[in-house]
Amino acid sequence: VEVTADFITTSGGKLQLTAPGFAINPHLPTMPIPINGDRQRLEQVVTNLVQNAIKYSGASRRIEITMTRAGAEVITVVRDFGVGIPAEQQGRVFERFFRASNVSARHYSGLGLGLFISAGIVARHGGRIWLESTEGQGSAFYFALPLLSDES
Repeated sequence: VEVTADFITTSGGKLQLTAPGFAINPHLPTMPIPINGDRQRLEQVVTNLVQNAIKYSGASRRIEITMTRAGAEVITVVRDFGVGIPAEQQGRVFERFFRASNVSARHYSGLGLGLFISAGIVARHGGRIWLESTEGQGSAFYFALPLLSDES
């Protein structure tokens, strides 16, 4: 099924309603970007990433969502400006049940499944997912999906 960038707006808008003290800022292309995929599952990826950004944004309470076309794929980035993830733990964040050690389980709820599930959804769409993070400065979670080609 063809999906366009508006799945980002839908996901971000729903989360903005549940987190009124946060600034969730989408920066999306003005032209439609067609992706072959399951809209609900892609919304789930964005929802998981934005929920994590809300949870770990710290005092900044600002989240940026950016989508850009790059060659034959579209890259979406969800960025927060919060606690970040220690460098030595970044390679494990997409593992099932993984929780970074620099946050207290008492203050940050969750099972450690959102990123694991998101990675699986992105992989099933023929895409890839990764992160860049600096402890104390925030994290950026990226996922790239192939554009819908004329042969699809």
